[in-house]
Amino acid sequence: MAKASSHHLKYRRCIGTSQLDSTLRYTSIFIILIAFLEFSGVSDFAADTYSLATSPTPRSIKSTADAFPITNTPRPGFSPAVTRLQKESDHQRRLRRNREKLNFLYKNVDPQTTLAKHIKSSKREPPASDKPTFMLEMHWNEENFEDKVCRIHNACLKKDGSVLVHAWMKSQQHHLRECGVRKVVYMESEKEFDEGDKADKAMDLFGVQPTRYHIPHFLTDILPMIYASEVLRPTSSSMKAKSVCEAPKKRRCSKHVNKEKLFPGFFAEDRLGELAVSSWVPQLAAMLPGRPTARFSSEIFNNTDKACFRSIISYEIGSHVRSGPEWYGEAKMFENHGITRASVLRNTTGRCRVHITILNRFGWETRAGYLVGRDITNIDDLTDAIQKLSKKEAYKNVDAKVAVEYFENKSFAEQVDIMQKADVILGVHGAGLGNLVFARQDTPFLEILPFTYYAGPFDSIAAALYLQYSRIVAEPDTKNFFECIEARARRENDESIARKAKSLWNEAVKRRKESGDLNYLTCHKFRSKSLSSMKICSRSQRLKVDIRETAKRLLNMAQHVCGRKTED
Repeated sequence: MAKASSHHLKYRRCIGTSQLDSTLRYTSIFIILIAFLEFSGVSDFAADTYSLATSPTPRSIKSTADAFPITNTPRPGFSPAVTRLQKESDHQRRLRRNREKLNFLYKNVDPQTTLAKHIKSSKREPPASDKPTFMLEMHWNEENFEDKVCRIHNACLKKDGSVLVHAWMKSQQHHLRECGVRKVVYMESEKEFDEGDKADKAMDLFGVQPTRYHIPHFLTDILPMIYASEVLRPTSSSMKAKSVCEAPKKRRCSKHVNKEKLFPGFFAEDRLGELAVSSWVPQLAAMLPGRPTARFSSEIFNNTDKACFRSIISYEIGSHVRSGPEWYGEAKMFENHGITRASVLRNTTGRCRVHITILNRFGWETRAGYLVGRDITNIDDLTDAIQKLSKKEAYKNVDAKVAVEYFENKSFAEQVDIMQKADVILGVHGAGLGNLVFARQDTPFLEILPFTYYAGPFDSIAAALYLQYSRIVAEPDTKNFFECIEARARRENDESIARKAKSLWNEAVKRRKESGDLNYLTCHKFRSKSLSSMKICSRSQRLKVDIRETAKRLLNMAQHVCGRKTED
C-alpha cells in the first residue's frame, strides 16, 4: 500500500513539474510582450494586458471592449494613435447615447399624436402659486446691457396682445419698454388678476407674441426664449446675470423663485398644436429648458379676452442673440442632451480630416409634370469636383470626406447626429436648415439660394449661433420658373401675372450676365399679384451651382477649420 502511495506521489510531482514548466513558459512570453509594449510607450496597456492574462477570466467580460473600458480621459503613456482611437470610440458612444435620449423625448407616445392632444392628456402638476406680489424683476447679462429680460409677476395677457399689469407699474414704463412690452394696460384693482384659469395662474409664460409653427420661424422665436431662461436663472459659468427688483410702496420684493420652481410655458399658434409629436418642432420644444408647456391661442382666449399668469417673462434681445459663444456652449438645452457646442476650429500639423456635409433636398413632380423642390441637380458633379480639387497641391493637407444628406427621410435624432459630425456645411435654403441649432460653434456654413430669391432667417440664426455664414446663388432655372408662373397665371385667370413676372425675370438674367457676378441676386418687394407669384416660383426652382467655384469655397472653408491659410 505504501509503495502504491509513493508511486502515486511521484506521479503527482511529475505532473506538477510539467504544469510549472508550462506556466513559466507562458509567463516568459507575457514578460517579453510587456517589455515590447513598455518600449513602445504603451505601459498602461501592457499592465492591463498582464493583469487580465494572469488572473481568472471574469465571467462578466464578454468582449475586448468590456475588458478594456474606454474613458473620457486618455491614460498617461498612450501613444498618439491609441489616444486618437480612444477619443473616436468615445465620441461614437456619446452620439449613440444622444440618439437614444432624443428618440425618447416623447416616451410611450404614438408618433402621430398631435402636440395639442399630448399636452391635454399629460398635464403636469403645476407648482404652488405664490401669493400675489405684483413685483417686477429685471435681469440682464452683465456683459451686454442691451439685452434685457423682465419677469412681471401676476400679470395678464390680453387678446389684442397687450399686457395687463398692476397700476403701480406706471412708474416702471421705461423698464417695461426696455424688455419689449409695447402695449401696456393697467389694472383698476388687484381683483382683476383673480379671474382666469387656475392652471394658467401657476404658469410662467415666456413671451407675449405667439410662437410660429414653421421651422425657421419657430427657431427665430424660440432662441430668445432660451437666452431669457438662462439670464433669468443663470445655469452656465459664462453667463453672469445682474438683476434688480421693484415693488409697490409699503411692499418688499419676495425672495426670487428658484428655477426648479418655475413652470414655464409659451404662447403658440394653433397650427403648432396640429403637428405630430414626432415632427421636428415638437421634438425641439421638448428639449427646451424646463420642457415648457405650449398654450395655444384658441385655449388661452376661449370665451375670454384675457389670460392671467403667475408671471409673464418679456424680453428685448434684438435681431439675434448676442450672448457670446461661451454661453451657447454651456446652455442647458444643449448640455442636458449631450450636444456639444465646442468649436470646430483646430490647429493641426500634417494631414487634417474635415467632414464636409452637403444638405440636399428631394425634388418632386408637380401635377403639371415638372420637377421642383430646390434640389441640387448637379450634386454628383459637385462631389467629384471636391474630391479632385482636394488632391491638388494647394489642398494637400486637407483630407476631405464628403457626405450628401437628405433630412426628409431622417429621424430627429439622426438629423442632430449629422449636424454634430459636420465640420463644414453646404445647405439648400429651406426648413431643414433649422438644424443649424445643433451645429458646433464656428462651423462654416454656405447657403445655396435660388436665383432672384433672398430670404432669411438663416443668416441671422447663424450669427446668433456663432457660425460662419456665407451664401452662393444658383444659376437661373428659366424653364421651371416659366412653367410655374404660367400655371399660377392660369389659376388666377390673369395672363398679366405671367407677362410681368417673365419681364422681371428676363431683366434679372440679363443684369447677371452683364455684371459677370455669379452670385448676382435681385431682391424684390413682392406687393402686386405678379411679384407674389414670382416669389413662390423662384422658391420652386431646381438648383444648379457653379461646380468649380462651390468646390473651391468649400475646400477653403475646410482649410480654415484646420487652421491653414485659404487659397484666393
